[in-house]
Amino acid sequence: MKKVYLIISLTVTLIFLFIFLLKFISSRNSVDNLDQSLSFVKNKLTNHSKISLIATENDYLELYYQAQFILAPNIVEKKEIDNDTIIVIERHNMKKTEFTFSNYMIIQSDSNSMFNVTFCSKKP
Repeated sequence: MKKVYLIISLTVTLIFLFIFLLKFISSRNSVDNLDQSLSFVKNKLTNHSKISLIATENDYLELYYQAQFILAPNIVEKKEIDNDTIIVIERHNMKKTEFTFSNYMIIQSDSNSMFNVTFCSKKP
């Protein structure tokens, strides 16, 4: 009888560990979502390109470091609008950036559950 209890308790423990591992592996954080949104930018850039980042003031520093990490070896510069390429990152349900696209051509835009990302270049 003790062996049956031992087998049942081990089986239940393994099932709970398996469920916990599945939830842990499947959970996505903001860096994963930003990486998904910036994947098209990585494909279009050459190595060591300079990119300007435009984002809201509230979460600018966080998004700057995340974008720098994701887009390495490309160089993300803080609010330098004189670069040829610009990335505008906005979080869903947050205040929108006050950036006008009049001098820039939108190359591609992407949206997921956390971010709206717009990739722009200067008009010729």
